[in-house]
Amino acid sequence: MEYEPKVLEDNVNVSPRSPIKEFFVLIGGILGVVLAIYIILGVIADFVVPRLPPSFEAKLDEMYFNVYPEAKQRTDAEIYLQEILDRLQEDIPSGQQRYKVHIVPNSKANALALPGRNIVVYSQLLEKADSENEIAMVLAHEMGHFVNRDHLRGLGRRVVVLSISMALLGNDNAITGMLKSLLFTAEAKFSQKQERFADEFALHLLNDKYGNVAGATDFFEKLETERKYPNIIFFFASHPSYQNRIKILENLIKERGYKIKKKIPIDEVVKKMSL
Repeated sequence: MEYEPKVLEDNVNVSPRSPIKEFFVLIGGILGVVLAIYIILGVIADFVVPRLPPSFEAKLDEMYFNVYPEAKQRTDAEIYLQEILDRLQEDIPSGQQRYKVHIVPNSKANALALPGRNIVVYSQLLEKADSENEIAMVLAHEMGHFVNRDHLRGLGRRVVVLSISMALLGNDNAITGMLKSLLFTAEAKFSQKQERFADEFALHLLNDKYGNVAGATDFFEKLETERKYPNIIFFFASHPSYQNRIKILENLIKERGYKIKKKIPIDEVVKKMSL
């Protein structure tokens, strides 16, 4: 009787699927889980942040103390900006934590709202500024982010990313260390809705404290003039376009009957910063 070998239908030693395909399915599954966790925790952060007590935000000031220490000697430019800021916040009830301004050398014209009611102004913004009114509008805009607690919303999402990294890679991993640094130095990227709220808040506060809204659009007009990329890119960006922000502010000024008077010259100490 002649032996005829048979082909085995099942072999436990050989996978019926490609190892490469299984690898990508695994990676895709992990990324899907991470994305789901990020979205869920992000939603939780957005829900919790508006309900956080002021005492919690005060504690965050200690985290940023080493980045922008209050102990260092204040420059004349910082004292000048603080005086403008104090005028804007003079209606804050006594005993409530007040806003502090810090000037940081940087080639970008920008300002940031950070926990602990810290407002950081980049030196390049001051070099471009032409009036006290323009600076006041920028500071009032950052105050608007605080009122809406946008700075804590942004921080909450960065904490989510850091938590995921620590869970997957460990506390001493290089990526986790990088995320920790970014937690303190990353710029807040707010949504278009949040930016519009801050712009409208700043416009109202500028008119309330100065009696007019001169300089309200100056900063955005400078950014629009220097823009090097097509305007359509703002369709995908978190911030609304400079043109759109200028148009919205101009419409609000017209609708509310705000006056535009002579601007207050900027103090020379700003132009001669000794940082």
